[in-house]
Amino acid sequence: MSKLELPLNSSRSDRRLLIRPWVVVHLGSILLFSLGSSIITPYFAIYVAKTLGYGLAFAGVLVSVKVVAQRATSLLGGMLTDMWGARPLALAGVVLRLSAFALLLKTPTHTTLLASALLNGVGAAIYHPALRKLLFEQFRNFPSALARVVGLRNVSLNLGAAVGPLLGALLVESHFTLACEVIVAVYAINVGLLMFFRRSEVPLGLGSQSFRWRDLRSGAFLNTLWLQFGLFAAYSHFEFLMPFYFEQRFGSTFVAGAFLVNTVVVVSIQLTCSKRIAETPAWVGYASFVGFFLCCAISSLGDGAFWQTSPAASMMLIGFSMTLFTVGEVLLGNRIDLMTTRIVSSRSTGTAFGAVAMVGALAVVLSNGMNTYLLELKGFLIVWLVNAIVGLIFLVYSLRRARFDD
Repeated sequence: MSKLELPLNSSRSDRRLLIRPWVVVHLGSILLFSLGSSIITPYFAIYVAKTLGYGLAFAGVLVSVKVVAQRATSLLGGMLTDMWGARPLALAGVVLRLSAFALLLKTPTHTTLLASALLNGVGAAIYHPALRKLLFEQFRNFPSALARVVGLRNVSLNLGAAVGPLLGALLVESHFTLACEVIVAVYAINVGLLMFFRRSEVPLGLGSQSFRWRDLRSGAFLNTLWLQFGLFAAYSHFEFLMPFYFEQRFGSTFVAGAFLVNTVVVVSIQLTCSKRIAETPAWVGYASFVGFFLCCAISSLGDGAFWQTSPAASMMLIGFSMTLFTVGEVLLGNRIDLMTTRIVSSRSTGTAFGAVAMVGALAVVLSNGMNTYLLELKGFLIVWLVNAIVGLIFLVYSLRRARFDD
């Protein structure tokens, strides 16, 4: 077995571990954290640009401030988690998110919108490394339970992201203040959950929680960062070119269908196949992404008239391609969480998760820049083919790495 494979023990105690109150609370916290922001996020730019009349450029600035703040401070958030403890930092992240939306309860101004975006991003940067450490570290010595809890964490995150926009569609445009009040209430409940379960952070028995940089210098962790870069180079399409392309080639209805397929496949796989996912090598995930890009390349051939007049064929192609995309997302995302938890010393996992997030952000920035350039220069067919080649490079690397480790 490869040194990087994650052996799974099938212990009957796993299920008892997973239904402990603190596990349920932490999973509920993740769902609420995702739900709160997703109520408003899909509609925020349109609301700022059109309803408030601040223009699309300023809306873009707000999105950039949030994303940059989250990614740029994720390493700091992880370091603080290792130094001060995971539960206080997770709580601080929720409080910052609550404050971000509380600022919007009155008519938003340029200043309050900028401050809200900054708090929003920093809150996420602090919360996610802390909650990962808080939840995953308890299962470090129970590999099969760890695989399941990683899957359940992602299910909670995706359920929140799926339900939130449904509420937002009813509230944001006509009742923006009410939407913000609902979001503040969601985060207040989250604060209450984390405060009430004060003993949920099990002592690690290491004498000191302070991280050590040397814990992040192993070849195995550097390999994990490389896998993360490849994952987010592909995943960057999810919120950028993929919706735009599907709307242009197939129609707006199929964009919603693509996201629905993603949510259904994520939840289904995570709930039923968590152990099998953990045992699946990384190259399978990259092969799935390559398949997705090739499907998109095939649909780029011609003028698109066939797809516009063949809804059944469009549905089949989108369903198949999005299933491939989602399988790659789940396989690699889960594997990276598992490897980070098990490879890095407990005293440094917060910092490690922060570093993983930063590498993902770098991959998104570089990938979006490359794809924008290719799109303007050559069009979508070249974009998809180049990304298929990039995915193939990571696939070959993963295969060679697996042989090297055997």
